[in-house]
Amino acid sequence: MDASRSLLPRPQGRPTVVAGVPPDYFCATGQRWGNPLYDWEKIERTGFRWWLQRFAHAFARFDAVRLDHFIGFTRYWEVPAHEPTAEHGRWRSGPGAKLFQALGPRS
Repeated sequence: MDASRSLLPRPQGRPTVVAGVPPDYFCATGQRWGNPLYDWEKIERTGFRWWLQRFAHAFARFDAVRLDHFIGFTRYWEVPAHEPTAEHGRWRSGPGAKLFQALGPRS
């Protein structure tokens, strides 16, 4: 199975939910980004294998790796894919510390 397929919410690759951010002072409807979300439950069942491989690949080439949008590892806004805006989304929990514990310390 290719990596991208294992990350999508449904095996056939057609997401039922997509990423976004909730409504706020700046945008009453939120932001519906539309990109697929990681299937964190599935990834965790593999021991975070895909992420371990991804980090190993990065650290084989670089001394440091930057993680943007770090909050997404803790929580993320999930929007039903059929919704035109992010108004009807909900907060979901990310893997949090479990992912980084699986990565272990680097020497």
